[in-house]
Amino acid sequence: MKAPTQQTSAKFTANNFAEFFQSKVRHMRESTATYPPPVIQPLPCPPLTSFDPVTESEVQMILATCPTTSSDLDLIPSWLLKQMSHLFIPVICHLCNLSVQTGIFPSSHARAVVLPRLKKPTLDPDSLSSYRPISNLSFLSKVVERAVAKRYLCEGQQN
Repeated sequence: MKAPTQQTSAKFTANNFAEFFQSKVRHMRESTATYPPPVIQPLPCPPLTSFDPVTESEVQMILATCPTTSSDLDLIPSWLLKQMSHLFIPVICHLCNLSVQTGIFPSSHARAVVLPRLKKPTLDPDSLSSYRPISNLSFLSKVVERAVAKRYLCEGQQN
């Protein structure tokens, strides 16, 4: 059985939510502007200098273990991409390796659909402060993120 979709109040527009969340961030920045910046002690570890290339078998494993979630940004539903993975794996592998080699992720994939969701079901749906923004990323961006994160974590743990 599918879980019911969480609805937002029809009385708010996208602009209402955008203005509310922007003002919340602005207020936070203003209220902390007089505080000194935090002192962050770096951990003693060697710098990352290179990453191993992403392999097609690794992309296959990532696709097999990723939840089949979808976003309005996905050109192909994730279930279809997974079902036809033998066709897409070489392309995804190439995208992962280009991203790792250049340090650039295509801006067309670095987008999110931001959806307001109630923080708790018991909160008043007619109050903007009852909502939090949820970023819905494309499935492909999550696959690339997992491949890169694996390299970062493995490289950092080996040193």
